[in-house]
Amino acid sequence: MARYTRGKQPYYFTRRDGQVMTIAGIQDAWNDPKSGERFRSARWSLRNRTSLSLKYMIACPLILEAKDFEQWGAWAGDRCWRSSCGLPARRAVQKWPVSKRVNSSRADGDDSTLIDQITLAG
Repeated sequence: MARYTRGKQPYYFTRRDGQVMTIAGIQDAWNDPKSGERFRSARWSLRNRTSLSLKYMIACPLILEAKDFEQWGAWAGDRCWRSSCGLPARRAVQKWPVSKRVNSSRADGDDSTLIDQITLAG
C-alpha cells in the first residue's frame, strides 16, 4: 500500500455487507418565477450525527435497506419516521483511507485504484 502524510486524508466509505449503499433523499421541481424555467432539486435525508459522522462527515446520511424503500417513498420528509428508519452508519458502513489523488481533477475517474486502501504514516 502507498503511504501519504500531509493534508486532509480522504476515506472511502462502503457498506460492510458489500451491497449497494442506498441513501435516502427527497426531490422536488419548481418553476423560476421570473423566467418560468423548470428546475429540479434534491437533497440527502440526514439522521442524527453519530461518532462516525462527527469525525469524518459534516452530517450522517440516512442509509436505507431494501425493505424500507416503499415505506420511505410514502413517508419521505417525516422527521419522526426518519429518525427511526435506516441503519446507523457505524453499523452499516466501513471505511478506509485512500490516495489523495481521489481529490485531483487530473485523476482519471475510471481509475479503480483511487479507492484502494493505503497505509497512513503514523
